Amino acid sequence: TPDGKTVVYARGSEVNKGSTSANPQGLIKMPKQQAWAADVNGGEPRLLGDIGCDKEACEDLQVSPDGRNVVWP
Repeated sequence: TPDGKTVVYARGSEVNKGSTSANPQGLIKMPKQQAWAADVNGGEPRLLGDIGCDKEACEDLQVSPDGRNVVWP
């Protein structure tokens, strides 16, 4: 976030049929991805929601200037 207190990131939460971790390049259907946030000073990561996109660049999370909102495609 702009204030430097929180890291927002996309994380793959499934593996494909070949047991390859999520988010590899070149898959026809992307594995399930989720948006997460974590405080830089520690604590448990927080699930923000499922990204729900099967296109490339779904992990392009955008944080509002005040750091209160996160959006994704």
